[in-house]
Order: sequence, then C-alpha cells, then structure tokens
Amino acid sequence: MRLMSLEQLEATANAYINQATKLSHAGFTATKEDITGLVNKIFAEVFLDGDFSEDLGFMDGFKVEVGNTIEEYYAGFVSPEDYDESGAGNDAPARPDWAVPFYSERLGRKIFKTTKDYGTIQKAFSDAAEYGKLVMSIVKRLYDSLTLYLNQCKRELIGAVCAKNESVANDAAYNPATVYKKGDRFANGVVVKDYDAGKALDTAVATGYAVKLDLVTTIAKPTDSATGEAFIESVKVFAEKFKKPQQGYSYNGNIAGKGPKYVLILKDGILPDLEVQTMAGAFQADKLAFPVEVRTVKDFGSKANEKAFAILIDDRSMKLHNAYRAVRTHENADGDFINYVLHDDEIAYWSPNTMTHVWVEQA
Repeated sequence: MRLMSLEQLEATANAYINQATKLSHAGFTATKEDITGLVNKIFAEVFLDGDFSEDLGFMDGFKVEVGNTIEEYYAGFVSPEDYDESGAGNDAPARPDWAVPFYSERLGRKIFKTTKDYGTIQKAFSDAAEYGKLVMSIVKRLYDSLTLYLNQCKRELIGAVCAKNESVANDAAYNPATVYKKGDRFANGVVVKDYDAGKALDTAVATGYAVKLDLVTTIAKPTDSATGEAFIESVKVFAEKFKKPQQGYSYNGNIAGKGPKYVLILKDGILPDLEVQTMAGAFQADKLAFPVEVRTVKDFGSKANEKAFAILIDDRSMKLHNAYRAVRTHENADGDFINYVLHDDEIAYWSPNTMTHVWVEQA
C-alpha cells in the first residue's frame, strides 16, 4: 500500500465517477455473471416525482356551475343636492348611474389525454409495489399537467392585465371637439358620463364627466440600494392610496373602495435584490413597512418585450374560474389499454373596477 496525496485522491475519484458508460446513460446491455452465467439483475426501478403545487392559489375563482359568461357591473355614487323645502322634485326619479359592464367568457375546452397499457409494462418490473407506483403515476401526471397549465394561465392573465394597464397611454389624446360617450377612452383617461363636445379636459374631470388614470409607473428595475429603495417607496405610496376610496386607479376609472387584501406580485429575481440591497424590514409584515402580501412568479406570461416586473392588485381583481372539469375513461379491448381524458374549461376573469397598479422597467 502506498500513500495517496490529495491530488491523487481527486484524480482517482474523478476517473471513478465520470465513467460515461456507467453514469445515467440511456443505453442498456444485459450482462451475465461470470461463474454461474445468470443474467445480472436490475436492482431497482425508481420513479422520480416532485411537488407540482403552485403559489397563485388566491387566483382560484369559484366553480361555474351554470352559464357561460361572468358579467361585472358597477353602481355609481349619489351626489348631494341642495335641500328644497317645497318638495318640488319629490316625484322625479333619481335612478342610479351604472358604469359600463364588462364580460368574461369561457376560453374553450382543453383536454389532457394519457394511456395505461395492460399486460405489457409490468414485464419490465421485478417489484409489484414499484409497478403499482407507475400505474398511479400515469393518472397523477394528468393532474400534475393540469396544475402546471393552470399556473401558466394565471401568469398569462397577470401579463394580460399588465398590458391592459399599459395600453391606456396609447389611446388617442383627449380632444375637446369630440363628442364622448360613457366608456370611451383617451390617453390615460376614461369617460364616465356622456357629454357634448366643447369641454376642456380639466373641466370634464372637475364636473365628473371624465377621469384621469394613474395605472402605470415607469421606474428603474431594482438592482441596488438606490433603485430598490425608490421602488419600495413607490409601492408604499400606492399601497397607502389603496387603503381609501380612490378614483383613477382602476381601469374603469370609477371610485373604487378598499379591497379586503392587496397582493404585490413580483417577477423572479426582484425580491432577492430588494432583501439584500435595501432595508431588511421592508417585506416583514410585523414591522408594517410593507402593508401588502408579496408573491413571486417565474414571469408574467409569454408576451414579447414585456417590461412590467411588478403589479399591485386587489386580490379580487384576477381569477381563473373553472367552468368545466371531468375525467373520462375509455377501454380498448382489442388493444388491451385504457385511455384517460381530463377535460378542462376556464374563464379568465379580470375586474376593471378594482384598484391596480403596474411597475414597468425604465428603458
């Protein structure tokens, strides 16, 4: 026996472990034991599973039992008027004003299909319990696939709402000569009451015919102490605003009341920089430095050139409502297999009447 240096030990272990034909290779050739001639056995079959739960559960809506569409309506507020002791207006109606309604419809049915074969796969197993795991995994993967799909749909919905908020800046500029109708939009604004042409924008806003919108902040993406603190300060400003009834912070422009809970959704990579580069208590609820729940997601969907990296929402504002879900089976006797088909249909719901704000990366 000779002494081994650390360098020799490293080289020996490296050569021992990194044998391309023995470390997780796709090809397999049966071998026989030298003395008896018996086939060398496979020691174990291993099925690798994981946790495929997702962290956007607050976006799960109610089950749609009947119908095809979600209709959202919003009642306007009643303005005070001078008292008239004559009661002259007693018989005149004072019907409430209603915001333009919005509609969310079924997106269409998708299916997830998988097949379990009889009398074949078990030949590859030497352990009945392990074979049972494989059979269960086939059906389990249907639901795992659905979970991943629904999470992607939620992130796409987040991206779509960000894009909606960003789009308000691209509408045509306000024109005093235009006859506007309720629901018409102009750059960073919305009309909430019909009116004739001739009103300057400030007049239209002051008299309750139009609302200026503040839905997007363009800011440096937080990567260091200065940009992180600027972003946190900006979010806290809007979190404070959202505690009270506000006008101009919802896509519909109406006076939105305080929601039960607000959620700040961040793209992956933002939170670690904030926690390292800025004050440690910024996201600790017990210190009340950041009065919202914080969630992180992989991305905001797959929209090209999407620069939004954070969105603050009333947790009622975006939901994925399941409209139909069922698993059907069909057995093929001749082929000796059974098909499992999972049907799913969703309604992507977004409320234009709740307060929302988006942060977009500065170019």
